Amino acid sequence: MGYNNPMRSNQGEIAALLRELVNSVREKRERRRCEEEKKQKEEQMLKAKEEEEKRREENERKEADREVRMAKLFAEQFAAMEKKKKDDEAGGKRDPAKGKEIASEGVRSNDDKPKVRDGSLKIGDNEAKKRGQEALQDMKRELMEEYKADLEVLCRKDNIKYINKKQAVNELVKLRARDAYGDTEEDEDEELLNADIAGGDEQEENPS
Repeated sequence: MGYNNPMRSNQGEIAALLRELVNSVREKRERRRCEEEKKQKEEQMLKAKEEEEKRREENERKEADREVRMAKLFAEQFAAMEKKKKDDEAGGKRDPAKGKEIASEGVRSNDDKPKVRDGSLKIGDNEAKKRGQEALQDMKRELMEEYKADLEVLCRKDNIKYINKKQAVNELVKLRARDAYGDTEEDEDEELLNADIAGGDEQEENPS
């Protein structure tokens, strides 16, 4: 006749309780691990977002600094070109007593100098052309020393597509030349701009 062994029954219950306890501990440990991983991911995402925001603000600041610096550079260059233009237009000296213009030695009077249709001095005049070439070459030389990123800022402001440094500098200078001297003949524009700056190609990949 069979009977239940109380000792064996108690051992089975204890084993079942132990399994439940182990499973409960394992589940809690897994939940804790998942929560920690989730928290770490959220912290990493927040940190990445903050770093991206800092980079964006830094880039915006650098862009603004570039625009201010390049605007100042062009203002100085344009002022120098305007001064040379006025010197060219003056051409001769005025007699204070008579209030009339007297041609300087070797320089034609204003009436003899070629004019464009808006009345400004035509760059075709030899002396004016020489001064214009010097001004534009000075501007090209300064621009060729600038970094690519700075030139890209100027190109965007003037709706010029940046391809390479030499092309960008030529187009920027050509635009400033027309601002300063008005509409000149196309061949005269090209004559002023075609003279390359020494070492220009070597500076093509100036790092930003």
